Amino acid sequence: MRKKIALALAMGVILSSAGGAYAYAKAPVAYVSMDINPSVELGVNVFDNVVSVEAYNEDGKKILEGTDLANTNIDDAVSTVISNAISEGYIKKDGSSAIEITTSTDKEKVATKLDESLKEVID
Repeated sequence: MRKKIALALAMGVILSSAGGAYAYAKAPVAYVSMDINPSVELGVNVFDNVVSVEAYNEDGKKILEGTDLANTNIDDAVSTVISNAISEGYIKKDGSSAIEITTSTDKEKVATKLDESLKEVID
């Protein structure tokens, strides 16, 4: 009887841990807002993967059209959004266009890491 109780408790712990890990991977820990004229927000999880994508205006919807950024690395996602904005004419290739990227999180290390890596992507 003790073995059955111990097994049941062990299974409960395993199942609750798996659910917690799934939620942990899917929950954004930071948001990256990109404002060119198209405005887009990307929710980023603890593994630097995009878990949510939102366009804030019609131009944002246009540059996201046909693009699935979910589960991609944030650097690749930002690069894709910028490439789409260039091909749609929102960003000029001569470098005269302004791109504003804002990172929002309550975790200072996450913000610093994102800011540094995204600066490299934009440059």
